[in-house]
Amino acid sequence: MLLRLPIDAAVRHIAPAGICLRSYSSKKGHGSSHRYLERQQRDPFVKQAKNEQFRARSSFKLIEMLDRYKLLPKSTSTCIVDCGASPGGWSQVVSRRIPSSQPSPRIIAVDLLPMRAIPGVHFIQGDFLDDAVKAQVADALDQRRVGLMLSDMAPAFTGHHSTDAARTMNLCDDVLAFSDEFLAFGGNLVMKFFMGG
Repeated sequence: MLLRLPIDAAVRHIAPAGICLRSYSSKKGHGSSHRYLERQQRDPFVKQAKNEQFRARSSFKLIEMLDRYKLLPKSTSTCIVDCGASPGGWSQVVSRRIPSSQPSPRIIAVDLLPMRAIPGVHFIQGDFLDDAVKAQVADALDQRRVGLMLSDMAPAFTGHHSTDAARTMNLCDDVLAFSDEFLAFGGNLVMKFFMGG
């Protein structure tokens, strides 16, 4: 999810090789945006993601899960679908771990927001619940099975913990319904949700 800031509060730099780096500053010095920016500047995972050229700090959460639970499909004919993929951190992790020697990509990423290209990843921009987008996913799969489905999605936050938790769980229900259509028997589903009440 992108943090929307006033133009003077975020400066975007494009480094060589298409790596996006962001430096943050806030003139106001107070409020939740300022606290967020201060946390981002101190967060060791943000720094590590920048050093290892990952697009998001959440990449390390997925790396830990993949290593611990051995979730990647072993079959070369099995695909991975990443729902809510932008900015592409999770797609980037699996693309680094899966050889892309096949004629069509084994990783399919779907998101409402645009996403910069990742080698070995087929990106579809649109709502994963839309029938036209589902048809595009089915076409990209080309009758291959989905062995791993990922979702690092989160709704736009309201700031009300219970509301945000409920909206996140609704997204999880949507991903679960989507996985019923595409996930192979014995496949894995990894999704993020916020606990609340």
